[in-house]
Amino acid sequence: MSHAADRQIALMVVRVLREAGFDAYFAGGCVRDMLMGVESADYDVATSATPDQVGKLFRHVLRVGAAFGVAVVIVKRKKVEVTTFRSDVSYTDGRRPDAVRFSTPQEDASRRDFTINGMFFDPLADRVIDYVGGQDDLRARVVRTIGLPDERFGEDYLRMLRAVRFATRFDFALDAATADAIRRHAAKITSISGERILDELTKMLLHPRAADALAMLADLRLAHYILPEFHGTDEPCDAGVSPACREGFQPLPSAEEKKFPSFSDQAHGSHNAGETPASCFHAAVARVKFLAATPGRDQRLMLAALLADLDSAAVETITRRWGASNEVRRSAWFVAKHGAAWRDFGRSTGVPPVSRMGVSPMQMPPDDQTSASSRNAIETSVSCAEHGQDARATHGRDARVTPHNAGETPASRAAHVVGDRPMWQFKRLLADEDWPRLLAFWRVQEHLTTGGHACTDRIAARAAAIDVARIAPPPLVTGDDLKSLGLPPGRRMGEILEALYRDQLDERLTTREQALVEARRKCADTM
Repeated sequence: MSHAADRQIALMVVRVLREAGFDAYFAGGCVRDMLMGVESADYDVATSATPDQVGKLFRHVLRVGAAFGVAVVIVKRKKVEVTTFRSDVSYTDGRRPDAVRFSTPQEDASRRDFTINGMFFDPLADRVIDYVGGQDDLRARVVRTIGLPDERFGEDYLRMLRAVRFATRFDFALDAATADAIRRHAAKITSISGERILDELTKMLLHPRAADALAMLADLRLAHYILPEFHGTDEPCDAGVSPACREGFQPLPSAEEKKFPSFSDQAHGSHNAGETPASCFHAAVARVKFLAATPGRDQRLMLAALLADLDSAAVETITRRWGASNEVRRSAWFVAKHGAAWRDFGRSTGVPPVSRMGVSPMQMPPDDQTSASSRNAIETSVSCAEHGQDARATHGRDARVTPHNAGETPASRAAHVVGDRPMWQFKRLLADEDWPRLLAFWRVQEHLTTGGHACTDRIAARAAAIDVARIAPPPLVTGDDLKSLGLPPGRRMGEILEALYRDQLDERLTTREQALVEARRKCADTM
């Protein structure tokens, strides 16, 4: 597997090209980063050599985009993208040029997106080659298109998202003409594939200034078309979904619902009745802002935090529209499904439900001792090792009072509950691979809602007190056991097995002998 090249490998590629008589320079983002004193993640090279000529100079060359003048040189398992100086002939799909012609460095610079990305650097002469005013805009801290904004965005509408990403990443201002053009063309972002949109959005969400990026997307009206569910546009929700995406992704399997049966609907979404889509978006931005300052965040957690105020069906629609992987889609769905449950699982016995406190849009909790302790707890949750047990894919009715638990006192019954929910519900969440993300989300949600973290502290303490082996243990009773008792396979058998397993998770049944006694009683009642 190849990785992005460092400066030394890229410098070697430039030397080889120059010694062969071709012009060759560092190009694009690596030049910008160098001038800003930022370490670049990768180095690209622009050259007068064609892909075929590049292929004759290096042992390992991938001609992945030869028609567009692009070759990838691999040296010591490091890859350098080498692009021939070119001019793009025309664009008809708002994404890629219809054709290219090889040209000069100056013409090549003029077809790039933003001035700060349009410079070259000659590492042998140690000089910047700037045909587009990129150095001036770096000093002015401005993101500006090269040439007319309408033309640059018309060539590739994804550049509108890239403008937001660069502006917020570097804390730069958007040039006024560039911003106005984005507002004019915002609706056209739906012509870009969901996969490309998600890639840009993920880069924004994983940056510490993620909330600023979301605010700018809303201000430029891009968010209205990327996330119409929050903003109520009339755009069709399937805009931007490639045919392959529509065919390649299916709704989450019913088995997922079986893992989290009707109890989870009570906690469906983290929003409250009466909230508007706009207020949900502001709440999502506040969560993202809090989490963006937390080490260990990942794409799945950040997307879940963004979408969790929507119901899980909407989350499934959005992530499918974006072509997200099944793992990403499932994580976002899981957090949306259980986003409000911290109130129930974290409730202290006899304490009234936690009331919601108003949080102004974009508001961050104060940097006091409480906030610091919450953030530390969230960091612990985000970086928590995933225990890897699978949740049981069983379902059925809520556990009822039965002869073996009817004589319980309130004190003894408390051992079988977490907050005001049964233990079996809690263990099913604990057994899920997304539990660390859910707990991190709960901590943020509680803090933004109440200013504290008492509920999630109680939840974390209860989770830590449960032996991992007791979270998703093998069932004490199986279908074969019920068959031996004379119960035929069918719906009733499934219901009995589910009820027995819930009692086992609640630790009301702790031995096989106890479970078999209860199984005989249930079978006798049925037969």
